[in-house]
Amino acid sequence: MRVVFVCSAALNRSPTAAELFNGWTDERGRVWKASSYAACNEVPEELQKLQRADVILAMEPGHVELLRHRLGRQCKIPVFCLNIPDMYLRNDPKLIRILKRKVPKF
Repeated sequence: MRVVFVCSAALNRSPTAAELFNGWTDERGRVWKASSYAACNEVPEELQKLQRADVILAMEPGHVELLRHRLGRQCKIPVFCLNIPDMYLRNDPKLIRILKRKVPKF
């Protein structure tokens, strides 16, 4: 399974999630982080990650809408919202606890 975590700038929330859950996949799986800004500005590496994902976990509802618009409504990649606001620094213990509680559901 290829999982992409998306936050606004890929500086705090999505890198924390990618590092935290990277060990949860087998040798065929991948966990990536991506920026919703880069996806909108058509940064090729970010778009490739998104287009190759099996599931995308966005941090906020606005990211979900942005991704659905960018990837197209016909896109079959499931995009889910974790509802984690942009108020945590990278590797913040509270952010890690929230991620551990929310991500396994998906």
